[in-house]
Amino acid sequence: MQEQEQEPARPIPYLVRVWRFAGPALELTALMAAHQQREGLAVAAKALAVLGQSATVWFAGRERR
Repeated sequence: MQEQEQEPARPIPYLVRVWRFAGPALELTALMAAHQQREGLAVAAKALAVLGQSATVWFAGRERR
């Protein structure tokens, strides 16, 4: 049998690990604020969630180069 060479696992960047908790928390905040009819807070939380996800993907992509 041939042994396949495997690349060592890359460590998960700190920003990605933090975003795994912060992203869903912001999404939940937006959902709860919308349910309580606090449109300003809901829009702000959703905007931060989308911006944070975009920034995380961008920074994680830069680190892999």
